[in-house]
Amino acid sequence: MANEEHIPHPSQEPGAKHTGKMPPPKEAWESQPKPIADQVIWLHAYMLEQGKTLGDLKADVGYDAGTISKIFNGKYPGNMDLFAKAVAAFRRVLSAREDVGQMPFVETRVSRKLWKGLDFAIGNGGLVEIIGESRLGKTRATEEWIRARGFEGRAFLIRVPPRQSPNAVLMLVAEKLGVSSRHYGTKLIEEVQKCLNESRLIIVDEAHRMIPHGARCVPYGMEHLRDLHDETGCAVAVLTTSRFLDIKGDRDFMYEQWNGRVDLTITLPTEYKDDEVRALLTSYFPRMSERMVADVLGVVNARGRLGTLRRLLNMARRIAAKAEAGLEEAHFYQAVKLLKQLEKQTPEV
Repeated sequence: MANEEHIPHPSQEPGAKHTGKMPPPKEAWESQPKPIADQVIWLHAYMLEQGKTLGDLKADVGYDAGTISKIFNGKYPGNMDLFAKAVAAFRRVLSAREDVGQMPFVETRVSRKLWKGLDFAIGNGGLVEIIGESRLGKTRATEEWIRARGFEGRAFLIRVPPRQSPNAVLMLVAEKLGVSSRHYGTKLIEEVQKCLNESRLIIVDEAHRMIPHGARCVPYGMEHLRDLHDETGCAVAVLTTSRFLDIKGDRDFMYEQWNGRVDLTITLPTEYKDDEVRALLTSYFPRMSERMVADVLGVVNARGRLGTLRRLLNMARRIAAKAEAGLEEAHFYQAVKLLKQLEKQTPEV
């Protein structure tokens, strides 16, 4: 894999003026130490993804719109170290907010293998297919990879909708990059290409939805991604189920251009192990019985997987909070009982 230190940051052409809709120009970070440059690029990506204005960022980092504009254009004469510290502090607060009510992230064989695939993609500018069963935790592991690697300004995740127009995937990419929705057709493609280069990674979740129902229908979403990969050198990683490979295999004549560019296909493990379940439960329960470990192992390896476990744990926490007590194993089994009543079926426990 390419050394992260030598992979260039996302940028426009040297000297291009920042418009508020494009990655920060090269002058914004070229002369800055990497820790400062990373904070500038992250804040700009955050602004675009959240649909915020320069003025909105004042409440987040304490700098007014005019100052942030100068920073994004590489013309701020002040102390950039202080600015970077302000952004880093905001990121810590944001991370704490995101963790509230969310299952703690625990590294597993699934996440480690998925991370290797994403590392390969961004390190080599490759096109990577990551195959894993539904509710295996692919999306959460990907979000954690972006955060843990500090790639918020370089990698972004889109989710293919159930139904889409021919340009739906391209428009989702454009939205993530901050490209105006007023552009369409060739102009939209050109504007998106300006925002991409060999240091950026497009991650596509629910990628099997890009495959049309008709055997002879053009997979426009995949064609747009392939074209962006070819024209800009950006990396592409798709997260999907085995259905993606099955259908592609049956219609190889329609996907030969895509298949010819795939650098790596990774198949994720299908089951979680005992030690992985214990590591996850330790974040919730100071003590747990062997019965509970076995039951939770059954939940995460059955239909619903982590989604079912997440519901049970959230229900257990609410039960404990109502009783004004710390979370205990008994609350988990109360949640199991309640879920059985709600769903009128027996969960896999």
